[in-house]
Amino acid sequence: MDPLVICLDVGGTFVKGTVYNNKNKPLLEGINYYPAYANKGKEEILGNFFQIIYDLYQQVTFDKKIVGALMIAFPGPFDYEEGICLIQGLSKYESLYQTNIKEELIKRFNRSQELPITSDFSISIFNDGTAFAFGEYTLQSFAQKKGIYIAIGTGCGSTFIKNGEMVRGSYGIPESGMIFDEPYKDGTIDDYLSARGLEQIIEQTLGEKASPKIVYDRAKDGEQAAVEAFNQFGQQVAEILSPYVKMFHPDEIVLGGQISKSFEFMETGIHNIFIRENIQVKIRATKDTSKAVIQGLNTLKIKKAGL
Repeated sequence: MDPLVICLDVGGTFVKGTVYNNKNKPLLEGINYYPAYANKGKEEILGNFFQIIYDLYQQVTFDKKIVGALMIAFPGPFDYEEGICLIQGLSKYESLYQTNIKEELIKRFNRSQELPITSDFSISIFNDGTAFAFGEYTLQSFAQKKGIYIAIGTGCGSTFIKNGEMVRGSYGIPESGMIFDEPYKDGTIDDYLSARGLEQIIEQTLGEKASPKIVYDRAKDGEQAAVEAFNQFGQQVAEILSPYVKMFHPDEIVLGGQISKSFEFMETGIHNIFIRENIQVKIRATKDTSKAVIQGLNTLKIKKAGL
């Protein structure tokens, strides 16, 4: 019996999931989307996670099936090794603060009569930005090259990969391997390379508060002020990344997350700053952040197993 590997990408609005076998073969068509209930209470959120896992398990059509591993991508701050959620003040998963997600889910597996697990069943939790990075790296088959992967959403996820390994503590990259908490202007990179940073530029440029989605729609309609807001945000992205690009010399930079859907309006601003800084590098937006995250979880499962 081939154990199932269930992969979950936990976001603030949706939890996305699918199932692989232990040999990296997808067992479901595409990715399933479920409401996240991120603002509910602890028990309701955890119960929802387990119900999602059970629904994915049920969709696999094998007569005999057993779960061998659960791979989860979760936004930070989070103690990924221990499995403890440390999110506060981000308007999502507040009720899970200091909760050991691994322990809580294992309890539910042990109580369930309908979701069998292997004797060596494991739960692994990774930063969603890291999972996105390894997914993009794998999908592009960049086996011996370097890449910078930036997921821009509520915050800034960032991962640097060289020769298939995450880079930490070199090329000016912090020991964590992530740059979100590094100082920038009057705060940290996370304050500027995020939806919050874009909203600040939108208010300055348009003279009003508006969501990035609304401004994106206005840019699509040809409104110049809306186009300029994204152009300025693109410049900010490039200014933040330039020092790291100069030290790391990546083969490419890939942007993911909700904000990356506006890349067509950010691209000119990014390239203008890179030209000014004498930087030549390929930069693109992901085709599908969720697909990359799920693929990344499967890649990280294989790496963890040493295959």
